[in-house]
Amino acid sequence: MRNFNKINEFTCSDSWFQVEIKMRFRSGRELWQIITGQSFLRSQDQVGAELQKNKQRLLNGLLFYKPPSDASAKTLKEKKDVKKEVKDFTIRASKFLGLDELQTNSLIELYLAQDFRESLDEWETKLSDERYAQTLLGRLADFYYEDRIYILQSVKHLLSYSADDKHPYKEKYDDCLQMFGDQLINKVIDQYKAVFSREAPSAETHGNAMDERQVAKWALQCLREQCELLETVFLYYKEYEMHPTRLLEFTRLFKSQGFGCRQTNKHHFSPGAEVFVTRLGFLSSLILIEGLDLEYLQETPASAVPNHPIPQDQDTFKALDRLITGWGDNPHHAPVLLGWAALRFVALPDDTSPTTRKLGSAALNIGVFQYLAGLLNTEPFSGQTVLAGVVRLIVRGLLSTVLSMFHEDTLGGIHDLISVVTPVLEQKQLCRLFWESDQTSGLGVLLQSACNRFPLEFSPLLRLLTALAVDRETTDRVYEFMSCLPGYTELLEENKPGDIQGSASGTVWTLLRHKGLYRTSASLVIPAGTQGEIINTQGPPVVRWEYTFNGWTLCSCELDSFLQYSAGGFDATSKQLAVRVTEVAELLNKMLSFHRTLAETLQPVTAKLYPIIQRLGAAPNPPIDVVASCVQCLATLAQYKPDKVWLDLQQTGFLPFASSSQMDVNRVLSGIGMFAGNYGNLLMSLERPSGYYPVTIATLKLLLALAKGLQFQEGIIPAIVFVLKEVFASFYKWNYTNLKDRQEIGRRCLEIFHWILFVSEGKDETMDQDSKDTRLSLRDVCVSGLLYTEAGHSVLEILGTGVENINNVVKLQASAFEGPGQDLIQMVKLAFSVVNRLLLLKPADSDTTSPLEQALTYHAGGAQQGKHLVSVIAQYVYHRHDVRLTRLATLMLKRLSQVAPMSVHACLGDQAIPIRDMYLTRLQAKTEDLRLKVVILEWLTVAVETQPGLTELFLNLQTKEGKEGVKEFTVGKNSCLQAAVDMIEGEKQGTYLCPPDLHCAAVTFLHALWQDRRDGALSVLRGREKFWESLLLPLQKDLPAIHTNPQVVTGQLKTCAHVMNIMAMEVHSIGSTSLDKELKKCLKDFADKKRFIHWSEYMTSLVEHLCEEEGGPVDPAHLRENPYLVFLSACRVALLVAASQEVTMHLSDKNTKVKIIHNILTGITTLVSHLDSVLTVKAATLLTGLYVALLPHWKGSLQPLGQLEKLVPILEDVVGDSQPLEKIKTPLFSAILTLLKIKGEDSITEDTELVSRLLSVVCTVVQEATIYRPPQPTESVKTAGTNGQGENNDVANGDSGMQTAKKDTYSLENQSVCVLEALCSVPEVWLEAMRRH
Repeated sequence: MRNFNKINEFTCSDSWFQVEIKMRFRSGRELWQIITGQSFLRSQDQVGAELQKNKQRLLNGLLFYKPPSDASAKTLKEKKDVKKEVKDFTIRASKFLGLDELQTNSLIELYLAQDFRESLDEWETKLSDERYAQTLLGRLADFYYEDRIYILQSVKHLLSYSADDKHPYKEKYDDCLQMFGDQLINKVIDQYKAVFSREAPSAETHGNAMDERQVAKWALQCLREQCELLETVFLYYKEYEMHPTRLLEFTRLFKSQGFGCRQTNKHHFSPGAEVFVTRLGFLSSLILIEGLDLEYLQETPASAVPNHPIPQDQDTFKALDRLITGWGDNPHHAPVLLGWAALRFVALPDDTSPTTRKLGSAALNIGVFQYLAGLLNTEPFSGQTVLAGVVRLIVRGLLSTVLSMFHEDTLGGIHDLISVVTPVLEQKQLCRLFWESDQTSGLGVLLQSACNRFPLEFSPLLRLLTALAVDRETTDRVYEFMSCLPGYTELLEENKPGDIQGSASGTVWTLLRHKGLYRTSASLVIPAGTQGEIINTQGPPVVRWEYTFNGWTLCSCELDSFLQYSAGGFDATSKQLAVRVTEVAELLNKMLSFHRTLAETLQPVTAKLYPIIQRLGAAPNPPIDVVASCVQCLATLAQYKPDKVWLDLQQTGFLPFASSSQMDVNRVLSGIGMFAGNYGNLLMSLERPSGYYPVTIATLKLLLALAKGLQFQEGIIPAIVFVLKEVFASFYKWNYTNLKDRQEIGRRCLEIFHWILFVSEGKDETMDQDSKDTRLSLRDVCVSGLLYTEAGHSVLEILGTGVENINNVVKLQASAFEGPGQDLIQMVKLAFSVVNRLLLLKPADSDTTSPLEQALTYHAGGAQQGKHLVSVIAQYVYHRHDVRLTRLATLMLKRLSQVAPMSVHACLGDQAIPIRDMYLTRLQAKTEDLRLKVVILEWLTVAVETQPGLTELFLNLQTKEGKEGVKEFTVGKNSCLQAAVDMIEGEKQGTYLCPPDLHCAAVTFLHALWQDRRDGALSVLRGREKFWESLLLPLQKDLPAIHTNPQVVTGQLKTCAHVMNIMAMEVHSIGSTSLDKELKKCLKDFADKKRFIHWSEYMTSLVEHLCEEEGGPVDPAHLRENPYLVFLSACRVALLVAASQEVTMHLSDKNTKVKIIHNILTGITTLVSHLDSVLTVKAATLLTGLYVALLPHWKGSLQPLGQLEKLVPILEDVVGDSQPLEKIKTPLFSAILTLLKIKGEDSITEDTELVSRLLSVVCTVVQEATIYRPPQPTESVKTAGTNGQGENNDVANGDSGMQTAKKDTYSLENQSVCVLEALCSVPEVWLEAMRRH
């Protein structure tokens, strides 16, 4: 945990914060990221240490920020390291923000380090410009406001998960809250009161920069803080009991504030402020309901009253009663009135006054259940956060208590109750609790009531059962319940007088004849003699027959009835049936999403959805909600039975289709022979004019399921083309009644494209080649459609959303983890992923630049008009809420640096330096995400090779006059070189400061500098103290066995490989006389520890693992990046340089050379028996090439005969292989020839058996080379194919691979003949071998 208290460090000379900035405190955002586990510091100890260190700040919350003071202003003015203009600006900012001068000083430091979007070199000089200073004050205020919100959200997060046993930091959170004790809630309440009563700033009190716009932002910030504080209070009392006196305090407080409506500064509110005011009212009401503690009254009200704390405190109870009984004019009063009526009902059983009844009536008159339904469908109470879960729990307690005491008929209509209960029961824990509880009380009463009214009142039961299916187990219960319904309810007048007979009282009726319920079903018949009871309801008499039936059969009949009635148009009856169809489809969809085996069981019902879709799709003005719900259900069904759904859908004409199969991509994208289908007609005629798109959203979900599941995907190509051209190409221009639909349509389209581009092609691996050649690929259509049609422009529009727009949406969303901001971020992330993949999949043989590439590389675009799109993409580095977005944007820059014919540096324009500074800030920050750091370094590595301007920008090298007038390079104030070198310091390696992935990325970047011969950067690196010691440290350590953890070890392999390459390039290029002393010392240490032998042995074990590993097919294009081959290649380079520079590398020991050669031969022997993959063949090529290259250098240390005895079996294995392995055979023959030329005592002539085996192999190779020798080009062809410089144009323009193969063949032939010639010294063996061949 070294330097753990430093938040950020970067050098910046000639500035008011000299050399290093050491922040006085973390920013609220950074603290929130650490606490929530979204930073690089993720271990329990690190999070616990951060909580311990910041406990006072978390406890004090907004009280941490102090008002301006004369003492702080004096201290600031006395600072000698701060320039006068900066001091003046800090004091002005302190007045503007109402913040302590020293805290403002620290806030400015944080802002400059984390959110400043200009050059740090210029900002001080611009402060004299009043316009610039006011703009900077506004941005500083935004940063300050967010800092305050993040602190409140950090406390809220602790309370949310301190009791969650599954959360990794549960114990740390709980320990922190235990340290706070009761102080926390007291301070939170004090903060809330202070924020609520704050007076608005003005130009007179806060400076002339405080204009109306800034005051409106301040007022909105006050509302946000009030909401956060009340949410904190609400979550606090989730775990801790609220004392009655505290409840009384809250009741008086909220009453005086009008439940958030009586805001002091409401005349400054902007239009969006009403959302926060409404949320304040919701939270005030929820806190009071929570304080009533109605859980005591749910099961045994009579016995629970003596234990309930509120009735026990009679004074408080009476005070509350006096307060609450006077309410009734505010909608936010309604739930409190209802809850107090329930508590009063059991607390005062002998009370004869009508007060309790009046309270309940007042709550119903205000619309308590409509209010609760609206609350549960409003953010942040409608999502999946802990806050939303607690809200549902509190509402469930209120409803259960009330339903246990009062009959549901006295509480208003059942439909209003169902509207509240359904969102409550969609929470898994509450749904399971419902099924496990007694169904005769609490919420269970509603299920019985809905069942008693079914099917006369169809909706309540279906909606309730839909909510009660939340997983496989509860879905089974819903299916069983629906399969055996105990009674059939209808209007009594539906029966003819002669078919029924009533009792004397008229409350019981008997069927005299069998009654068929539906014409389409013979199974739903109520037998004669069945008795029914009149249900006491208002209006016409209703009878409930004692008849058990299958509800699924009834649902099927309802679908048939809809088809029958809708044939003649949509009258009142068919519209009523349409609602039933929607509810049946929604129930089916919910159940199928959790239980795939029900797809077969419910097939008779789901089969009716296809004709409904067909009928409604062709109708002139159909109810689109019915179509959408049916399509949504089929989309879920398609996850299990894609081929069956697709086959049945084709009969309906719903999806777009083609008149004939097409084989040309361009013709398909032109739309010739394509038809929009019924869906296209609905989109154009109904959805787009109305701005309501349920069918489109459901259809996109269906297409994604079909794309994932269909074995042969060419059938849905017309539908995908329609989505590309008619939906995605223009969706952002459409009118919307709900803007959430726009994001959902864009996101669902991108999900389809993402799946097609990343996954769909894998299905083609199972096809034979002929099938692939005769079928149009869905991926090809998608790639071309996005590259060459307007759909590509839509993707770029999404990319160009810009960091400002995203941050503004995130700022206003109700939760830190979900909401419109998160949806927008997800859509932009998908767009980045899709475009990255598109640039990779673009056909290599395409000579034209697509419109998408042109827009991306040559023009300004996106939402940020006037800026180059590349600059907009790069500015996502300023986004902090979701690090994956920044990571994907950086990957895009990496891809563009590789493939785009442009200078990325030029595209950044005047934002180049600020963007660089922010990238380096995030690269150096100790709390930053690891993967982001790795991706930044990968981008810089690519830039070294392809983007010289960008590389110079990030290296930021400067020159100065050195000794004897020689120019020397130094590192500028902000340089990636400094960041990379700091990462690989020896003491950091292997710790959380330099994990293997980051170490590998940093070393890869340094390797790229050596490879590109960046002499200025290299001279700086050579002059850095302990650089070589830190760099070569991985070679001094032993790697674990490769089979223990291949994923981790392969990363370390690449690190070692790049270090070897750097070492070899440095020794080879500099020479022994000019080598750095530190490097010489490291090389000697390397040799003394026999690391050459160690790595050659590890190379052998690596080869063995490579041969044992059962991998799939390897793309030849990715061989260059394979960690095994990278390591073998690096060993090859290092050993070759060591062989040529033996003195410098201290590799003159004969035994060391023999062991290395032995290990190389062992590896070759292992490989030649496993030449069944591209990897092993390439590895064998590398090792045989290394072996033959080392022989001339080390032949004096080797015994020729011993080497030949090992080489001949290897050669026999290779020659006997059926593959064309010339690149392995040729170096082996070359090695044998080298060994035969060595004169020594152990001559091969003495071993006639070995000579015979070798001759047999050589003759076989010579014979094959003669028989299969490619025809030599004629002289005229040679002349025609050679230019004035003697260069063969055929090689440049023709098949270079064929030319290489010919060259290898001729080389092998020459080598084998030379070996044959050398063996002629043994005539008795030679002649016999020649006769055999």
